[in-house]
Amino acid sequence: MKRFIVTLVTTWLALTPIWASANNNLVAGGSGTSNVTWEIRNNAGGLVSSGNLFAARLNHCGVRLSTGNIFLGGGTGSLTTWEIRNSSGAHVSNGTFAASRDNGFTCTVLSNGNIFIAGGQATLNGWEIRNSSGALVSTGTLNASRKDHTATLLSTGNVLLVGGSVSTFSWEIRDSGGAHVSNGTLWASRYGHRARVQSDTGNVLITGGATGGNPNSPANTWELRSSTGALISNGTLQDQRELGHSLTQY
Repeated sequence: MKRFIVTLVTTWLALTPIWASANNNLVAGGSGTSNVTWEIRNNAGGLVSSGNLFAARLNHCGVRLSTGNIFLGGGTGSLTTWEIRNSSGAHVSNGTFAASRDNGFTCTVLSNGNIFIAGGQATLNGWEIRNSSGALVSTGTLNASRKDHTATLLSTGNVLLVGGSVSTFSWEIRDSGGAHVSNGTLWASRYGHRARVQSDTGNVLITGGATGGNPNSPANTWELRSSTGALISNGTLQDQRELGHSLTQY
């Protein structure tokens, strides 16, 4: 039986640590003067290399691609740009998004290697798909505006988008081409929450998050949904888990 541990995180520096290779991690951007730099650390924490980003990045996304390269995109200071770096940190390519991507958007690597990019403060209801080289594949419109939502890759290859500070009560599922599959209503209002796929069942556990002042959606709730979005069960966490908590399967 798989278990999850839910913890409260009290500070967030808006930098992006990414697994760059079997032994290294790429740390990029953040607030202050660090927003234009990257560094690679090994699995013992030692410095491997460092350098400058193509553009300043804060509240951006960073994901490891199927090629082993790292995709860094958007964020405050560089809303419209993305860049790809290899496992040594070297610049591979860069380009421009179809729409601005400010804080609160998500980047999800799909089963086919493409990247599904959705929402954010600057483009609340827009999505775009890019391939592992950064080239634009397609664009479209979400069922609801989303910022501070979650976007979770399902066992089916689809993506489950949940909540967000604009559409706190809704969820939707998109396929690997971006097409709408289904949508519905959450059991509780959620943004800044966490969502994780259970590796043994393919179901998604969704926990906590800010409630937007809604008394019917306290931050100490959880809900479990299937890969089709159907509600399986729901309940109450032992403590309040608002913005900034973590959810880890072990």
